Amino acid sequence: MTFSAADAQFEINGDPAVDGSGDRGYDASSAEVLVMTLETSPSGAIGATYDVFDLADPGSPLASLGAPLLTFVTSGTAKQLLDDPNDDATINLPATTNHSWLIRCTISTPEGPFFFERLVTIRGAVSGIRKTVPAESVQYEARAFSDELNRMVDVLEGGLPSGEANTASNLGAGVGVFKSKVGVDLQFRSLIGDGGIVVIPDNGTGIEIKGNALLPRDGSRVMTGDLDLATFDLDNVTRIIGAGTDGPLLRTEGSDSTPAVTLETTGGSGASSRTLVGNRDPVGNVDGNPGDYYRRVQGVSSDLYVHQGAAADNTSWRNLATESEIPVLIFRPGEPTPSNRVFADFNALFAKFQAIEGPVVIWFDDSITAPAPIPAKSGGGAYDFELRASFVSEFQTAVIATCQDDCEITGLQRIVGLELRSENTNQPVITAVAAQPMYLEEGASLSLGTAVATKPVIEVPTATTMSLLLERATIAEDLTNNNPVINLAGTAILVILAVDGSAVLDDTVDGDAGSSLTLVLNDAGVNLSATQSGMAGSITSILGAIAARLGYTPVTAADWSPVPDNAKSALDQAKSVVMRESGGPTNLTAGAVADGETLVRSGGTIVGSETGGLVRQTVLADIAVNTTTAAGSFPGSTLISQSVTITAGGILLVAFSCGTSNSSNNNTNFFRLVVDGVVRRAVGVRLPGGANSPGAGAMVFRVAGLTAGARLVDVQWYTTGGTAQIRPVAAPDQEHASLVVQEVTA
Repeated sequence: MTFSAADAQFEINGDPAVDGSGDRGYDASSAEVLVMTLETSPSGAIGATYDVFDLADPGSPLASLGAPLLTFVTSGTAKQLLDDPNDDATINLPATTNHSWLIRCTISTPEGPFFFERLVTIRGAVSGIRKTVPAESVQYEARAFSDELNRMVDVLEGGLPSGEANTASNLGAGVGVFKSKVGVDLQFRSLIGDGGIVVIPDNGTGIEIKGNALLPRDGSRVMTGDLDLATFDLDNVTRIIGAGTDGPLLRTEGSDSTPAVTLETTGGSGASSRTLVGNRDPVGNVDGNPGDYYRRVQGVSSDLYVHQGAAADNTSWRNLATESEIPVLIFRPGEPTPSNRVFADFNALFAKFQAIEGPVVIWFDDSITAPAPIPAKSGGGAYDFELRASFVSEFQTAVIATCQDDCEITGLQRIVGLELRSENTNQPVITAVAAQPMYLEEGASLSLGTAVATKPVIEVPTATTMSLLLERATIAEDLTNNNPVINLAGTAILVILAVDGSAVLDDTVDGDAGSSLTLVLNDAGVNLSATQSGMAGSITSILGAIAARLGYTPVTAADWSPVPDNAKSALDQAKSVVMRESGGPTNLTAGAVADGETLVRSGGTIVGSETGGLVRQTVLADIAVNTTTAAGSFPGSTLISQSVTITAGGILLVAFSCGTSNSSNNNTNFFRLVVDGVVRRAVGVRLPGGANSPGAGAMVFRVAGLTAGARLVDVQWYTTGGTAQIRPVAAPDQEHASLVVQEVTA
């Protein structure tokens, strides 16, 4: 089956993903509950993931300025993983209005991930206009956000004042304050006093004016001492102009239990006088000393900075202009008109990155020049991204960034959807630093160019530990020169944790005799190969949290309380039973344990029993001659057929693996596992690397509840184009097909 982004299209509360006009958007109400469901049920899809904006994930879909953060009801986070892609994902919207969010659905398939995005908006209650989202294109309307801009113009044009027929008048005796009306503007005369004034507003139809301390607003008469407002407010004041002293201009006095908020100048001598200081540290704080902790907002030039720390600490200022949202810099080599955000030269982009504080997303666009080349850094040395940069590309377009000779990168934290390829023949591209984690996500991969002397993408120096986390990502095999993608020097340690269909292929990691490689399989569908011929050090494979996702049904449910439904809960329960045994040894009589049996607990005694999982027989079938099949569809042709006769209550464990190729480029060879005529598993091997370039595939299945007798296991195959090949004779180091069938006890 061939998948596409259409398989990731999802409904929102029954609203179709795309209407007749090609629009995807969904107009929601405040506090509405959104339920997302795939429109179709793609056969063969492995799972689905729904995402909304996450401050901690630069690759997450974005939201409008000021939009509240959303979380899914089930996961409680901005990401909802579904083992069954047809399950629902639910979000509760806030009660406020005038917000917009992108919601992304990504389905995992044997051909890779595919995603689809929709824009959900709660329009403004007064204007009826919606907010746009950064990087928005067609996620709301097929005409992008141009129609919304037109609506905004219509609202503004329709709301321009033209004047009304009303007017104002003066009541009572004395000098009237109303002068005239111009358009919709009612113009009043000003009250001017000399020597002081007290205004009593609640006096019927008049304004009473008395003497007493009236200060002119032009500064011609100076007030000395403090102005005590008591419990009254000072409202609608445009500016308060001070004399430029180091003392506070306006202060509210706090107490031990009621903190004060202060507006004050920071002093003369050319220092900034635009600082808002809030003392939030009454007695009883962490250190017990009042008045030593401040929150400040200070304007400098055209930017706005915030500071939080001790009063004497002026080093922790953060620029709100660059950190209010994660900046995105676009690398588009060949761009004829670069801008402040789009760069044709990577060195110019790096200079812009250095001028920005906080996390930065670097988006790779190879629409003009492909692949996108990263040259050596001007002046030599490494591009240091200080663990705050993410390399990102469009998930469904295979964007490749090639690191040229002398290109060196440090401090890179995350790669999303991008293939980072080394064409550097002088040195490794990335040299790991101590305890540095790196994340590869959403189709990201590390690979090598075709030059014989190509250096690794990553070098882990001796005595250095590096963690590599893969989520739907690949460490790709070098099929040209057998060079390593990653090299471990001396006593280096590399820990690779992989989830959700990630892969570390054969012969991608080399290491010296004292090095260590740990492969942690933390999800179903992960392929972490321990076949690393250049690894002279140790290789350890660990089964991580995958046990929590493996289903388990006990043979005798009555022996369990509660009855477990997965491997983790069964193991935990078994552990607790073993640890509770304290009654001392059990004496076994002669003949209590037969040949092939093991000791098991039965109530308060220990007896012999045929334990589940013991292998009764094993059958292996291999393809020994070069074999081909043509384009078509399932059932295709039979590659391997193997019969086995089992005893009552037996269980079959079936495993198939292959190395396969195609006579032409960019086709997919499909394989299907059939037991007694019932389809059990399928896998597709995508072959984009050129004619006769190999790829690998595997299937594993457990068949339980079978009666005694003969069973037939078949492997069927076909290809989407060209001729599918398995050539154990012509290409013995690359291609094979093997089927293993085991009967085990229940």
